[in-house]
Amino acid sequence: MKSKYVHKWLCLILLWLLIPGVSNAAFLSNIPQTVTLPDNSVIHCFATGDEFFNWLHDANGYTLIFGSDGFLYYAIQDGAMVKPSTFRVNSVSPETKGIHPWTLISQEAYQQKRNAYADTADSGHSTDAPHTGTINNLVVYIRFSDQTEFTDLSSFYDNMFNSVVTNANSMRNYFVEASYNQLTISSTFYPAAFGSTVVSYLDGHPRDYYRPYNATSNPSGYQNDAEQHAREHNLLKDAVNYISAAVPPDLIIDADNDGKVDNVCFVIRGAEDTWNQILWPHKWDLNTLVVNIQGKRVWAYNVQMQTRLQNNGTGDLAHEMFHTIGAPDLYHYNNPWKVLQPVGRWDLMENNWNPPQHMSAYMKATYGLWISSIPILYSSGYYTLNPLNSNSSSQVCYRINSLNSFNEFFVVEYRRKTSVFETNIPGEGLIVYRINTNFVGNAGYNNTTIFDEVYAYRPGGSTTVNGFIDSANYSQLAGRTAIDCSTNPTGYLTSGADGGLNISEITEANGQLTFLVLFNVPANLVLNQPNTMGVHAASNEVGLQDGFNTTPSNSFRAMIDECLTPVNAPSPILAVNLFEVQVLTKSDHWISSYTISSSSNPDINSIVNKPDDKGGFLTDGEYKYIISKEGSEIEKGGLLIKPGKSEIENQKLWKK
Repeated sequence: MKSKYVHKWLCLILLWLLIPGVSNAAFLSNIPQTVTLPDNSVIHCFATGDEFFNWLHDANGYTLIFGSDGFLYYAIQDGAMVKPSTFRVNSVSPETKGIHPWTLISQEAYQQKRNAYADTADSGHSTDAPHTGTINNLVVYIRFSDQTEFTDLSSFYDNMFNSVVTNANSMRNYFVEASYNQLTISSTFYPAAFGSTVVSYLDGHPRDYYRPYNATSNPSGYQNDAEQHAREHNLLKDAVNYISAAVPPDLIIDADNDGKVDNVCFVIRGAEDTWNQILWPHKWDLNTLVVNIQGKRVWAYNVQMQTRLQNNGTGDLAHEMFHTIGAPDLYHYNNPWKVLQPVGRWDLMENNWNPPQHMSAYMKATYGLWISSIPILYSSGYYTLNPLNSNSSSQVCYRINSLNSFNEFFVVEYRRKTSVFETNIPGEGLIVYRINTNFVGNAGYNNTTIFDEVYAYRPGGSTTVNGFIDSANYSQLAGRTAIDCSTNPTGYLTSGADGGLNISEITEANGQLTFLVLFNVPANLVLNQPNTMGVHAASNEVGLQDGFNTTPSNSFRAMIDECLTPVNAPSPILAVNLFEVQVLTKSDHWISSYTISSSSNPDINSIVNKPDDKGGFLTDGEYKYIISKEGSEIEKGGLLIKPGKSEIENQKLWKK
């Protein structure tokens, strides 16, 4: 029996790794909980959720909820909400009683709870703290009347918040690196430590006062959202008033001069609680009470739980602080869409780890304002990227517009595990994102009217299937070096339609990544002298004007793109989808020949150059032969300029 239980538990752990929210600072998953019932029996279960809604469940996903008698019951649906069934936990096998796992409140009910918070961090480009310079973050410790004092060393928190030691996992180091040395966050702690140990503000209420009401087990708890919010804000008001005189008058706590304290972080004694929004990590604004420090109003704040910081530390701090700076969440709040991970572990704001990984380049530019503008690519060609975690923001990302959408575009960045804050990304290589400017963040996604602002392409992904988000990296090592309309995935838009993205030849060398981008190409293209340099593409025919210059020879490439279906395409060339057009020029006239490589077609063994010793269209120089595996020359339509043919005959052959 024990072996069977362990097997199920291990399988569930693997499942958890595939759903969003694992180790997320706001959305926490499967946090072990021990619940003592009125008869002193103990239930071991798990808590999952975010600051707006969180719940208890067992290892099989059955939702657990307190009854009025203080015992835990299996939950059943009650319209938009959930309620206790008649079956206590562990008294029956829930599946035999018609009870379903993952029974939760409706999307609409969740949204109402979220709206009640009026969280300005998700309301657009609003911000509660400066993006550059120095933020002096105030940290306030709190314990409840029925709790003993913290026993943690003050140095534990000082190192977590402030360490400047190279490679130290601190919030200060994180934002210095993530902002390209533009933002420093320095934290001071209140009340002052006694010796080497943390000292906290002692609240006048027990912990249960800040937990949900239950007639039997917690009659002093809050009974609705309004009571919950009032109790939370009064708790924080009292804590601020207790420590405000200790804040040095010369400490700049309003660096952006908006009349508000830039940020206060409250560290509450104990662990995160269940069916509870107060005792759960979150960012909110103290918008119902006026509380001042040095004449500046306390507004933006983060709540952190002592036990959670001991385990996930800097990851949670960075996520909530980026909310204060203005960033939205990138995970999906609503069921059943939580299974779709828009960016997964590639961005701090969906699934942060400890040490925390970087936020994506788009998030840095849009909400951090640490990249002044993302360079836009307009011309086909080769481009080089520096790693996202470089010392400078130069060449860390590019924007590629979609010709098939007015409000969507693509952003590419290069990820490497070359600093402590990128050690937890799933892999290395090029990450390709789709950006939809009609939306802010991904939290409200419902797959009908609200969609993702930021989405990372991954194998097997679609508008309804999650795919393999941990394999989103493109590289030679990963075995994926292209994304276009023929690859898995394609560069599809929010609607599922093709976005026209065409990236290939992704390579890494000397700490940089290079890729080739082709833009939407015409069916026919005529090149003249100014077009000599660069990469040019057409889906049907590439023509040259007399005297076209291709010196040096490596300065010119013309591509035929299989992603377009031209009306008058050339004859099929041994089923090759993408091939190169080599252009050879002479002093008085020009000639073109198709060439393809053995890597693009199994029937081709090699490409050899032979001197033109038989006369024909070329009067001197070389022309291309394509040799099959059998050793005979391939002469099918347009493959080569055949010796011994007249100029007119060769032109006709080329255009077959």
